[in-house]
Amino acid sequence: MPPSAPLPPAAAPVDGPGAPALRATVHTALSPGLRAAWAALDQRAERVPVSLGLLEAAGRLRDRALRLVAVTAGDTLVGLWPLEVQQLGPARVASRLGGPLQPYDGLTLAPGVPHQAAQAAAWAALRAADDLDLVRLDALDAGDLLLRDPEAAAGARRHTAAGRVVAAGAPPLLARQSKSRRKTVRRRRRQLEALGPVAFHRITAPAARVRALETALSVKEAWLDQLDALGLVFRSAGFQDGLRGAVAVDPARSMLEMFQLTVDGQPVAWELCHRDPRSLRSFLGCYRPDLAPLGVGVALSLETVAWAAAQGIGVYDFLPPLTDFKRAWADHERSVAAVVLPLRLRGRPLVPLLRDGRRVVKQAWERLAPEGAARLLLAG
Repeated sequence: MPPSAPLPPAAAPVDGPGAPALRATVHTALSPGLRAAWAALDQRAERVPVSLGLLEAAGRLRDRALRLVAVTAGDTLVGLWPLEVQQLGPARVASRLGGPLQPYDGLTLAPGVPHQAAQAAAWAALRAADDLDLVRLDALDAGDLLLRDPEAAAGARRHTAAGRVVAAGAPPLLARQSKSRRKTVRRRRRQLEALGPVAFHRITAPAARVRALETALSVKEAWLDQLDALGLVFRSAGFQDGLRGAVAVDPARSMLEMFQLTVDGQPVAWELCHRDPRSLRSFLGCYRPDLAPLGVGVALSLETVAWAAAQGIGVYDFLPPLTDFKRAWADHERSVAAVVLPLRLRGRPLVPLLRDGRRVVKQAWERLAPEGAARLLLAG
């Protein structure tokens, strides 16, 4: 199938006897046929690392060197892996198309598709591309076929993610806590309610989502300032502008949910979550610091978990990195990996920079005393 050929949308499951073999093709442009098939795939896929709707709304498909790995069974699109290519010195690096707006790497897959067979086909197509030198993936599931590659496994940095099975809703989430913590959460909820009615909102109107995001970004930035935190990704114009675009569309299209907690009609906490049929991923959360002693963040998380359970979503994912707070509220943990894999000799010298560069910068900043960081900023 030529890269520009139209693809029919995903239809029936393709697993089982007599199922057509899986084939992967690397597309360098998003044709109308591929776009229609991808949009349909997002609506029925079991796992969606990043949706087409979010990428379009955030402007991630414009003016980029696309590498869209399409996995087909016969003429039916059953998997899609969106990547972009950037030039780094002499090397061309493929990485997630969603950038920092995308929490996980990997394929969007239709139901019934053999996961490992789809991965194998996608990786074979990517390795066969003659214009790529490295692949960089920031959060790959530990079971991904790529990690069986000795070179990829040797160079991987492992992280731990925590999640919570939410099929039964919020009560089990609270019940898992110690007796003293349960009492504290309930006492703080009563104190919140003493200030006025406490209400949970799923915000779907684009204009209201944009207004809520602007307030949340302002609150989050003030919190980072108070901590003298670098927050390079969060503070970047590219990240914030991408978020603004993503929330300015209906969540049915972007698969990015926005939740808000109000007290006496006033917004006090916000949470942005990526959604697919299996999981709700807590991507960005913040709350008014003056109400932190009343547990507004936990109150919103409990409400969000209850909403997820009501939708039949099975897992509330706290996302990496693992923290004490996440570990306390989760009921399972799993490993994810950051991988930089050279595909050509020209890419090998850049592996340490791509794999460790951000972490080294962050550690250097954290070693600076606040006064030293301020002097560095003023000098710039």
